[in-house]
Amino acid sequence: MSTSVFINIASRFLPNSPVSNDEMEEYLGIIGEKASRTKNIILRSNQIRNRYYAMTKSGQVTHTNAQLTTLAIRELFKAGFTPGEMELLCCGTSSPDQLMPSHGSMVHGEIGGLPSIEVMTSAGVCCAGTAALKYGYLSVLSGQTQNAVCTGSELLSPLLHAGKFRQEYDNLKELK
Repeated sequence: MSTSVFINIASRFLPNSPVSNDEMEEYLGIIGEKASRTKNIILRSNQIRNRYYAMTKSGQVTHTNAQLTTLAIRELFKAGFTPGEMELLCCGTSSPDQLMPSHGSMVHGEIGGLPSIEVMTSAGVCCAGTAALKYGYLSVLSGQTQNAVCTGSELLSPLLHAGKFRQEYDNLKELK
């Protein structure tokens, strides 16, 4: 018997309005009252033109990682897939909001109204989302579940805010 596994619906959620390269430092701030000397070189190399930050220009966080993931999953429900149909939730991230309970458990709770289902969280830079997808794929392939919702999400902008580097910059100035 051959079992086929398909991706039937895909969704995404991007917070707030897009932020252009020229606006980046308005959101992330600057370190040492100077604009970045390497920003333009890096942006020229990576070809990114804009991004989405889950924060305001004042540094106020607007969404948690679990909320971002939940909002993407809720987009699946708009396409006809219902929360009651979900049999497995696989969530991958390298930037969970907290260590315990796990990111997947936080997402399960944020969605609300779900049946008691298996929840799996994978972590690890660059492979967390793929590991979540693989786990879901193998579960459906083996016949353990009929479907799986698999996610990959990251929330790094608050960690990159200039305020996080203030002490290091002050220490460097003191050493000089």
